[in-house]
Amino acid sequence: NDERFYKGPLEQYFGYLIALRAKFIIAISHAVARFMQNQLKIEPNKLKVIHYGIDTSSYHLPLSYTRP
Repeated sequence: NDERFYKGPLEQYFGYLIALRAKFIIAISHAVARFMQNQLKIEPNKLKVIHYGIDTSSYHLPLSYTRP
């Protein structure tokens, strides 16, 4: 996902300032978390990766299920 919250001069600086004030930061992937660590110098302990989507492993169809 390359949609940025701000495009313009001092983009990384503003991202860093916003991240400094945050207690926790959610990244949508490990790649985004690495980017935030490397480019914005975010402390790894502030980052939590939460992926998009639904964990389908918790949903099971009954064995007797047939499609209508």
